[in-house]
Amino acid sequence: MGIRLSKKKNKESKENQRNKQIEQFMRTEEDAQSKEIKILVLGAGDSGKTTLLKQMSILYQGGISPKEIQKYKRAIRANVIGYILTLIKAANDLQLDLLKENQRSIIKLWSDPSLKSAFEFRSKFQLADFAAYYLNNTAKIADPDYSPSNQDILNCRIPTTGVNVINFEVDKFNWRVVDVGGQRSERRKWIHQFDNVSVLIYVVAISEYDQKLFEDVTVNRMHESLSLFKKMVNNEFFKGTNVILMFNKIDLFEDKIKKIPLKNYFPDFDGEDDIVAAKEYFKQKFLNIGSNPKRHIFVHFACAIDTDNMKTVFEAIRSIVTENQLKKEGFIQNNNI
Repeated sequence: MGIRLSKKKNKESKENQRNKQIEQFMRTEEDAQSKEIKILVLGAGDSGKTTLLKQMSILYQGGISPKEIQKYKRAIRANVIGYILTLIKAANDLQLDLLKENQRSIIKLWSDPSLKSAFEFRSKFQLADFAAYYLNNTAKIADPDYSPSNQDILNCRIPTTGVNVINFEVDKFNWRVVDVGGQRSERRKWIHQFDNVSVLIYVVAISEYDQKLFEDVTVNRMHESLSLFKKMVNNEFFKGTNVILMFNKIDLFEDKIKKIPLKNYFPDFDGEDDIVAAKEYFKQKFLNIGSNPKRHIFVHFACAIDTDNMKTVFEAIRSIVTENQLKKEGFIQNNNI
């Protein structure tokens, strides 16, 4: 009992100390720019970067605005139609005949056994991970009075073009989170966002080890992500920047690895369908490509559509970033020096 109370007091003491350090920094720092924490979110296309920004809006900006909700309502309905068309084409390519009575309605089409069978081969064609979520809720989405829930919005796929930015205040710091499109055609815009980055969050869709790029069906998505991470983590712009490596879609990964062996795509993996071994395999594969072995890269496994899970991840990121900012300003001793 005494030990528990002691640990609790120590934790509270550290938290109070950190708050005092933040307050001292904010009182003495006159330059507004130095109070800004810029987070740059990078990663290959469809890795879940934009979902992170949606979660930050929910957690730190009071939720999704009514205007944004209407935008997502249109996008979600367009997604449903797109998913059905993709599945119909896939069923045809796989020589799976649709039942005639299921050709009149999207709701009935999703119940068609051939489309269900085609869905099982979704890694062979470009179908979003969360297609089933919407197709199972088609009746609700088709309702004239439909208003997307937070979960509907988090699952919505809208490819990022250009730059998305959200701003909010946490720990008396102004946080500026920048998301840049991950498709190859969008990456030329990345360099314009490289200045004054406090932390780089690199997002990897760990479940996509068996999938091909949307823009180049000859390239494996995980290979592309590894190559891109190597370029970013070794870039001179980020030499002194904290890097957070986030393996997203862990829920889909844990389900997929039981059905589609990782070894089929990464022959040097020898852990069969062992989820723990597979996670460690990818973790080490990414960490080993950095040019600076002494550099500490923070690793998180997450499910970006799970708000509770992302709240825990963001709290860890918040602690890392805030502490780093205080070290930078000399309010905490840097033990690495």
